[in-house]
Amino acid sequence: MTKQQPRIILITDPDCEDALKWLDRHDWCRGVIVPLATSVEGFKSLTKRSWEIICHMPGHPETLAFQYECLNQPLPDIKALLHRAYEALGDRMHWLGLVEEDSSGVGFPQALLREKPPSHAAYHAMLKQRLKDALTPAADLPDLPLYATAGFAMNVHAHAATGVSHLTLERTNDDVDDLQTGIAFCRGAARQYQVKTWGIDFSLWWGAIVGPGYLVQKLPASFHRRNLFISAFSGAQALIMEGMARGKDCVDPDNPPAIAKAVEEVGEFFGDFNPGDVQTPVAVMLPEDHGWMTRPYWQGTRTMCSYAHVPCRPGDRGIDGFFGTAFPGSPCAMDPFPFGRYQSNEPPATPFGLSCIGPDFAPAPSDVFDAYPYLPFGRYTNRAQAKAAFSEQNIDPAPYRPMATSRWGDIFDVLTTQVTLELLNDYPVLVLLGSIELTDELTTMLLRYVNTGGKLILAAGVATPQSSQIIGIDLEPELRMGRAWSWDGGPYMHETFRYLPAKLHPPTKCMAETHCGQPLVVCHPIGQGEVWTTNVPWFEGVHTDHHGLSVRLWDHVISQVQPVDVEGLPVEWVSAVVDDATHVLVVNHDPTPWHGNVKVKANISTATNVLNNQPLNVDEKQIALTIPAYDLIIVKVQ
Repeated sequence: MTKQQPRIILITDPDCEDALKWLDRHDWCRGVIVPLATSVEGFKSLTKRSWEIICHMPGHPETLAFQYECLNQPLPDIKALLHRAYEALGDRMHWLGLVEEDSSGVGFPQALLREKPPSHAAYHAMLKQRLKDALTPAADLPDLPLYATAGFAMNVHAHAATGVSHLTLERTNDDVDDLQTGIAFCRGAARQYQVKTWGIDFSLWWGAIVGPGYLVQKLPASFHRRNLFISAFSGAQALIMEGMARGKDCVDPDNPPAIAKAVEEVGEFFGDFNPGDVQTPVAVMLPEDHGWMTRPYWQGTRTMCSYAHVPCRPGDRGIDGFFGTAFPGSPCAMDPFPFGRYQSNEPPATPFGLSCIGPDFAPAPSDVFDAYPYLPFGRYTNRAQAKAAFSEQNIDPAPYRPMATSRWGDIFDVLTTQVTLELLNDYPVLVLLGSIELTDELTTMLLRYVNTGGKLILAAGVATPQSSQIIGIDLEPELRMGRAWSWDGGPYMHETFRYLPAKLHPPTKCMAETHCGQPLVVCHPIGQGEVWTTNVPWFEGVHTDHHGLSVRLWDHVISQVQPVDVEGLPVEWVSAVVDDATHVLVVNHDPTPWHGNVKVKANISTATNVLNNQPLNVDEKQIALTIPAYDLIIVKVQ
């Protein structure tokens, strides 16, 4: 995948003169997203700049029909518009034909609700066919670069598999999942399918908290500033600002709002600073049809796959447990009721979202859905009152759009089983999650991965009684209940769990056992690597998504490849190697200053705050830091 510095891309219109004037004053803008139905004169005006010109229009006929019916406009001839734009723009043209096809009220979620796929596999097959059909209008333009924007992280691999050149994922509105898992999924999908560039679409639309059609671009910007810095530092090569520069909401070039100033800051900083090689030593592998996303509190534990509400299957709860451990607090990003319960549901939330499916979007009355508030009381009477408060009081969104922290650092890429051994070998540690089937082909690839030095972590459920060759034990096909466990001869931890009895085969070593002496975690050496297996099915606890022993196992193996550690109250951090120096982005998501230390494995000679080029206090292997509320720092370690 081509490495390059991040590109700022704005969604706008050619006749939005203020937005274009603002962009012309800076050299960090790399592209604009404009309607495919833009006039030829509008296209020609854009060609005077050096930007990529990305024409957006949904390619699927049902999606297109749905949107134009809502606009009360005649259905356009998309193939004719594609050819007209291509004639006007030539090789400057890109097509964004997968425009959040999996979300935001477009046709596919309605199709899911109508057809109600009975399984993960059926859901995934529908999605793949939908995406394939949506790109057919450009079939006779084989050299046209294709963009795709997914609404949910669970669908990015399917989008990447279509052969698009550019892949982005929507974040920051008030009805999608968290940024950290989104980056891990999107970056992993781009690497797996060799997508040219990947990025994040920062949506400024709020529909769940304050009702449809509200844009937050004029509010304080600490939330979006942190999102922008994290994404760019994490390797995102496209930063798309959605809803900041269109129509009546165009940016005032002489008095840009707070979010526009944050974009300017990020664009200018990363124009001079190349984020280098982000350190991602751990890959997470999921089934191709996993259908998993960060689980909001109101979804419960019984369904998956967003709109389709496909029943969960074994192992889904363990995926929740792993990502909840890696990114503590990540489900809190999906809270449509930060102010508690509204006394009145008028105006309603956006009628097509994870937390609300309104009657004008639901195919049948039984599909109408409203998430329940976490609290039975609230601050505001209705969404209109909340909306007025935000606008009139200039309320900072930061406390109400909480961001997660890091346990081991943001060091993960998410892959699916449709992966090559060559890519797996880039990751020292591989964790298998969900209902992965260890086919002969996959088992052979994993054995080769471990033999050359990889460390593989899996649980019973994925490991079966037929897996003795790779796990080094014989699993009994029965469940037992345990009440305490011990790691490597240490004290017993009192925690109930289910487990499968097993018999070890030397040289497999038992690292944890039940109070009855049954093995619970084993390490099987193969060649230069190791296979770590827990007999606790799917890593799950009886009362929790993750068993305490599973966390102990993850800590033990992941800490061996974790490049940086951060001491102090929980924060988020990402590390990268830039020009042979380690750089660490540390982000404080709290409303109070943070004090702590960044620790590396080697002695430190100097450390610098890259944002202001000031030296930092160094004590051999650690750097003392103070980060203001809702702020961040980039540390250069020599």
